[in-house]
Amino acid sequence: MNESHTQKQAYFRDIQLKDVIEITSFVNASKIDVGKNYVFEGEMHNLWEMQYISRGSAYVAVKDGFYELKAGEISFYRPNQFHVVYGNGHTSAQMWVFSFQCKSHVIKYLENCVISASEESERLMERILNEVGKSFEVNASGSDSGVILKKKKRTQFGYSQIIKNRIEELLILLMREKNRPIPICRTGTSSVNAAEIRALLAQNIYSKLTVAQIAEKFSISSTYLKQIYRAGYSSGIIADFNLMKSKRAAELLESTDLSVTEISEIMGFDNVYFFSNFFKRYMGESPGLYRKRKRNTKA
Repeated sequence: MNESHTQKQAYFRDIQLKDVIEITSFVNASKIDVGKNYVFEGEMHNLWEMQYISRGSAYVAVKDGFYELKAGEISFYRPNQFHVVYGNGHTSAQMWVFSFQCKSHVIKYLENCVISASEESERLMERILNEVGKSFEVNASGSDSGVILKKKKRTQFGYSQIIKNRIEELLILLMREKNRPIPICRTGTSSVNAAEIRALLAQNIYSKLTVAQIAEKFSISSTYLKQIYRAGYSSGIIADFNLMKSKRAAELLESTDLSVTEISEIMGFDNVYFFSNFFKRYMGESPGLYRKRKRNTKA
């Protein structure tokens, strides 16, 4: 008896997999010790950067903002966002830094927020660091060469895909956990931004000002004041104030017939000799030569 058997092919409707966020490369995934007196003068780059405090706390300054990043908190910086990191002045801290390229639109939801990381996110960050450590070592001259992680001679199979997948998974988790915006300034009841500080400098262009006097006007410490200003303008307060004074003095030399001594007094200097040295330092020539050159040019 012959029996014929037919095989029936089964068809199933597949579920399409879609990437909601994708990183294309990474530059850094390492731990940094932040001493109590640590000072990082600041940087900006074309990468997304994430900073996580595993213990202790550190101060972070961005344009028009200053806040304390505490243990268990994560802060994000978008590409080309200037940021500064300082020790808190009391205890050391450890910071985990992750820098990468990501052009997915949804990552913008992580701008301007501080996230309290869950245990799951923290474990995933550790797994990323462990995987990176298997195939890379931290380059001691990274700030000079631009290469923070140096690939080892022997790398782990599939390290690139594992790192990529874990960072993408971390970002998705953090988007789910996002829960608190960054305050503009955590300095008691005061909320100060760099533009307000610079406006005060302009208002007092004919006076003498010290950092302590400026800080007192805003009811914040001198340290906070300098950090906020540097985050906003990438320069020091007094250096900017002196440059503003020298430029105003140059305008008076060009547009008036006031003597150098009179201009020195108007600009708040004790004597003309000190004013002349000050002016030459910032404008490259003495007040007399500057006035002469400008008038000859117009003639």
